[in-house]
Amino acid sequence: MKSGEDEKLSRSIVHDWIEIIANRLGADGWPPEDASALSTLALAQVRGLRLDLLVSGDRARADRAIDFAVRLLDRSARADGAEDHG
Repeated sequence: MKSGEDEKLSRSIVHDWIEIIANRLGADGWPPEDASALSTLALAQVRGLRLDLLVSGDRARADRAIDFAVRLLDRSARADGAEDHG
């Protein structure tokens, strides 16, 4: 079980961001259960790419990767009519 301070930290660096991203995905037509899982994936991608950039210094590759991830989300919304992503 997490202490009060650990709970606050977890909330601020994980759950708050997931909620922000999931709300945006929901506004784009993703069902809530998919938006929650997809927001977790998107946050992990961003964090992984930040670490990659820090270690490699290859900004162009990291930028291309995040652009590609965003296009995949957009393509999924268009392909599925933004109503049924399952």
